[in-house]
Amino acid sequence: MLEDYVEVPERIAKFHELYPDGSLQCHQWYVKEMPDGGVFIVYEARAYRTPDDARPGHGTAEERYPGLTQFTKDSELMNAETSAWGRALVAIGILASKKIASREEVIARGGGGDRTESNVAPGAVSAQPTSPVHERLKRLLQLAAARGMKSPALAEVLAKMGLQEIELRPGWIEQLTDQQARDLGAWLELGLDGEAA
Repeated sequence: MLEDYVEVPERIAKFHELYPDGSLQCHQWYVKEMPDGGVFIVYEARAYRTPDDARPGHGTAEERYPGLTQFTKDSELMNAETSAWGRALVAIGILASKKIASREEVIARGGGGDRTESNVAPGAVSAQPTSPVHERLKRLLQLAAARGMKSPALAEVLAKMGLQEIELRPGWIEQLTDQQARDLGAWLELGLDGEAA
């Protein structure tokens, strides 16, 4: 649930409370071009608990360039930095939630993955009732809309996920499998987290 998610600024405050002499530092950042022509900014961060911390927490994040949404476009490096800091903090035990989003982050960033968990064809309405995953996605979409996200940006993300045949009309969320809803929810969380940073 979104309300269980601790945003990066809160985790940074907790870090400084626990480790007053600690620091978050950039280890390195670079631009990576993929074989398909996609470009990513990669940011590697370290969370040092003390100035001489021999085993700092490591965090790495990638951000597609240019960003896919209004939350990431023109602030790709800052979003990658914030995400990397968050993951470095998770590495030293300052958690964002009860899980570390790894597969979801990769898929949400356009990295692909197996989306065939269900035999429901994309675009077909599932006979199953709306799941808690779908309800969570609805809440995330409401929050994103309240912050100004428009349908064209969402349609672009669905296309990047290989779901371009889904039409954004009433009931479209129920067309998604639970895994597709999780993937889209993870993307929304990352976008909202990046905006909050």
